[in-house]
Amino acid sequence: MYIINGHTPHVMNKTRLEKFFLKNPDLLRRNLQYRFRNLEQFNIFSLSNHLEFRQGNHNIQRLNLGYLNPAFQKEKRFNRKIKHCEKNAQIKSVCLQSLDMVTKEKQDQIFDWLNKFQVPDE
Repeated sequence: MYIINGHTPHVMNKTRLEKFFLKNPDLLRRNLQYRFRNLEQFNIFSLSNHLEFRQGNHNIQRLNLGYLNPAFQKEKRFNRKIKHCEKNAQIKSVCLQSLDMVTKEKQDQIFDWLNKFQVPDE
């Protein structure tokens, strides 16, 4: 079985990971030794998913979140994804990627859109 995580936030069982790393401290040390990402590292989300699956937790569901990457999505697709986020009440969070690679105007457009959902201070 192969579980695709994608580049989105996922829930992890902290207790199960702690137990795993207490038994395998060298793996944790080796994974943390790099200052930047390195091909020798493993993905903590993948490890977490596999530990859960091995323990019998097969409740793996799609996440209800929006994934936006305006630098690499064509305008039409990006706008369609924005509309999907607005219409789908199940979506509670949005992962925005590569904002540093878009124009200032595009950044302003995105921040204006996000500000519509900001909860006012009391």
